[in-house]
Amino acid sequence: MPGRGTRMRIPHCELPDHSVSTEHFLPRGDSSQPDASGSPTAEELTGCLFFSPDDGRIWLNDQRMLLLHTSSFGTLRREIIERLGQEQARGMFTRAGYLSGARDARLIRERWPLADATSAFRAGTHLHTLEGMTKVEPLHFKFDAESGFYEGEFLWHHSCEADEHVAAYGIGQDSVCWTEIGYAIGFVSGLFGQMVVFREVECRGMGHANCRVVGKTAEQWGDVERDLGYLNVVKPPAPEQTPSLAKANHDASPPTGTEQPLIGASAAFNAATQALQRVAMTPATVLISGESGVGKEMFARQLHQLSRNREGPFVALNCAAIPDNLIEAELFGVERGAYTGATHSRPGRFERANGGTLFLDEITSLSLAGQSKLLRALQEREIERVGGGHGIKVDVRVVAATNVDLQ
Repeated sequence: MPGRGTRMRIPHCELPDHSVSTEHFLPRGDSSQPDASGSPTAEELTGCLFFSPDDGRIWLNDQRMLLLHTSSFGTLRREIIERLGQEQARGMFTRAGYLSGARDARLIRERWPLADATSAFRAGTHLHTLEGMTKVEPLHFKFDAESGFYEGEFLWHHSCEADEHVAAYGIGQDSVCWTEIGYAIGFVSGLFGQMVVFREVECRGMGHANCRVVGKTAEQWGDVERDLGYLNVVKPPAPEQTPSLAKANHDASPPTGTEQPLIGASAAFNAATQALQRVAMTPATVLISGESGVGKEMFARQLHQLSRNREGPFVALNCAAIPDNLIEAELFGVERGAYTGATHSRPGRFERANGGTLFLDEITSLSLAGQSKLLRALQEREIERVGGGHGIKVDVRVVAATNVDLQ
């Protein structure tokens, strides 16, 4: 623990405002303590907010602030995601939130240097609410700086970041309150004297009623490399990569180790990549549409690499290259003697892709009969070989592609 009057430095943090005075810091606190009225109160913090319309400035104590429409924030956020991708955008907003939290921690220590520790920590919930990002409800927090212990749990109501993300992208699989997470890390770490990492365990962007966050020290969590990567403490998480192009005959192709990343710079490319990342970990059947030559199969391979079936095979079939009278045999396989020339049994593409991904290119070229049989296979997760007498269960993620605008 740094001595009285010293300054704390978060190891390896590349952000500015990462050193915070620990003068007069009281090393223990507990949200269950009965006196919740100690300074700074919510009213006192609100009194630090000043509007100066004559010269076009807004102040929180000595820090200049900005009044911004949430819709404008949402537009900025969406464009950054679509241009840079979700991981890069998450890092940018987490770092911005971190700086805001660290500066608010400095405000509390400088303006109320004799505040008791619990009231000082509770002030962060008031400031976070006052600044309009979310309404913070502390469930509990307890800390002991001398032993290096911190544990806190909070609810976030009406998160504007969750609102804007859901409006743009709908409900997804990942938490989305990146700025608020950064703020919580910056504020609590600044007061506590060592790195405290918050994680959003429930999020309205994932369909929960409210957002819920849990904070612990980096040592208590243990596995914080990904969390700190968004603060530039360690190298940011590497993007997922795709395997090299399949053989010309589109046979089964498990990961080869010679993977290449998808590379693109347009807003449309990044929007497609973002949508792919959101759906990858779900079991949903996916349709990829786009003009010929834009790389639909590469996107399908990337989807496979991001999915739960990444260890399984990736099997591709160009439906337009298969005659209608053979499509059933190609998809579902053939038993020996099923028709003239069927001298031995062979599996179809569904069986060969079992445990992995089946990519059906030019899906719109399938006949109505072929589409009907494919639909049944998707619904039942079961296929029957041509000439066979029993069903075969399959676990296959189907990704289809077309160059036709189906809308």
